[in-house]
Amino acid sequence: MFGRELVRGVTCVLPLAFVNWLPATYLLGRPYPLHLPGWVAFASPLVAVAACALAGLAWRAGLRSYRSTGS
Repeated sequence: MFGRELVRGVTCVLPLAFVNWLPATYLLGRPYPLHLPGWVAFASPLVAVAACALAGLAWRAGLRSYRSTGS
């Protein structure tokens, strides 16, 4: 249904597929289009923790380099 590039992007680059698409694929008994192992359907909490950690690092880097306008 979706293009291979879109599926690869939302699975590996921006992990949106871990929220609902991979678990739903497991529950519906459908094959994974990227030939992923079956355990990835249960990796959503781990991916969420990793994404939050990366967002926190980006936030801290932004705060360190922030310069006020002085007004």
